[in-house]
Amino acid sequence: MFEALFVIKFRDSLENLNYDDALKILEASYFDPTNSPGSFIVNAFLKLVELSNEYAQVSHRNAIKIDYANFVSVVDNDIAFRLTKLNFFIVCIQYQFSYFRISKEIVYNIFNGLRIYKDNQLRCSWESYCPNNGNVYIIGSPTFRGNRKLSVSQKNDMKYACGFSKITDADYSSAWLIKGANYISGTKSSIALVLTNSVCQGTQVATIWKPIYQKGCQISFAYNSFKWMNPENKTVAVSVVMIGLQGMRSDAVKLLFNKSTCFRCRSIGPYLIQNSEVIVEAQSSPISPRPKMIKGNMPYAAEQVLFDIDTKTAQVQLDPGIEPYIRKVYGSKEFMDNAPRYCLWIADEQYDVAITHPFIKAKMDEISSARRALKDCPKKLLDQPHKFRENNDTNRGSQSLIVPSVSSENRQYHPMGFVYNDSIVTNLSFAIYDCEIWILALLVSRMHNVWSKLVCGQLESRNRYSNELAYNTFPFPRLSVEIKETLKEYTLNLIKIREEFCEVPIGRLYSDMPPKLKNFHAQIDEYVDSLYSNDPLFSDYDRRALLISMYESSINV
Repeated sequence: MFEALFVIKFRDSLENLNYDDALKILEASYFDPTNSPGSFIVNAFLKLVELSNEYAQVSHRNAIKIDYANFVSVVDNDIAFRLTKLNFFIVCIQYQFSYFRISKEIVYNIFNGLRIYKDNQLRCSWESYCPNNGNVYIIGSPTFRGNRKLSVSQKNDMKYACGFSKITDADYSSAWLIKGANYISGTKSSIALVLTNSVCQGTQVATIWKPIYQKGCQISFAYNSFKWMNPENKTVAVSVVMIGLQGMRSDAVKLLFNKSTCFRCRSIGPYLIQNSEVIVEAQSSPISPRPKMIKGNMPYAAEQVLFDIDTKTAQVQLDPGIEPYIRKVYGSKEFMDNAPRYCLWIADEQYDVAITHPFIKAKMDEISSARRALKDCPKKLLDQPHKFRENNDTNRGSQSLIVPSVSSENRQYHPMGFVYNDSIVTNLSFAIYDCEIWILALLVSRMHNVWSKLVCGQLESRNRYSNELAYNTFPFPRLSVEIKETLKEYTLNLIKIREEFCEVPIGRLYSDMPPKLKNFHAQIDEYVDSLYSNDPLFSDYDRRALLISMYESSINV
């Protein structure tokens, strides 16, 4: 963090004999408004001691005494307060003892002069604890907590700090980023925070980054996702990013770190991609021509509408005449588990005959009662108990692609597949009705999976999928008739390989992929990659960067 935040700039200043600029870094304020506890200001202090010695050697001037009063921390609980004060006090005493004289009076003055405070970090005025003189570095690691695990008071704190209610759709740590942006906006002060990686994924991106850009702030450096041990829970490794913000836009080179590679670029975007600050937002229609993907059919009063295989089998035995009105039903869970439920699917012209069957009549009465009990049930559905809210199905002799709305984060590929005209897709999955075969190979590719993870993010820990975010925004490659035929062959071969493991539900199959299936997916990935780039794509970062560039070009046409 410190290398990118101020060390590189410090050493460049020394190399260019800009001693005054180097001196500013040594005399800057270092402010941690998180519960670290003290580790960030301690390490910043130690790094500045090291840089002060470098300054003396290169400039042939006296070493600058690092002023412990330039280090400020605000924590929100007694334990963090005591630990932070103790840790920083020990470092200050060691420094004083190593470089200067020590006495009881000096020790006393250092302890009482430490600027460690306890307050609500999102509600207090940071200016009151660390006035922004244009030479402040905010450092730290806010609490890692997803938006679904927030208490009411934490949500209220976020809204207070950021000034808008939608921020509670984002992770807790995002509030520190936005409050920090407000603090440094229009000044030469900077921020460097360790944050949950979800601040750079999914629908949170627009929520978080639009107000940051509106404040005129810019990412100065970033480290792509890596594992971090949460200071509050040493047993939990969290996927995080490290982001540096500057208070004003500039043409200075930005540094983007991706594993062992450092990219020097003109800008870094909210997805931590070089040279693009575009934000991907949901599109109600695709950005280029393609088959339409929509949400499945919402049953309304699902417990009454849907029934299991035992009920279906028993009722058909009692009255075989009801079988033509019964269809399989697939949502995300049913598709993943290969365990469809069942429903009654009755056309308007069939209704009068259908309700002559006792089971169907009883079901219609159940559904009517259940829907009347729902406050938001549309009148049309009250009058038509045989209808779902939507009534889309697959034409005879065709197939529809089903895409579950969530999938385990442990799966390399988002499972999807075909259902036929004996099956109905619910609103817990997405569907391309009467879908051409070739499209499955494109959407199961690593290229599309990388995109969907980037722009959809996660629901709790599971990967989400959205037609408006992942599918409608996905940059399709140029697709000739020949390419579609090749993709079709890949799809048919993929289906054949899956059928070799037909006894294994597709969710489990993709959680622990057999080598044959995994190897064939690698072949699909290689072919699809070749449709996007003549050069090899060595990493998912390369894929993300290429897709973001294509997306930006498509919306700017």
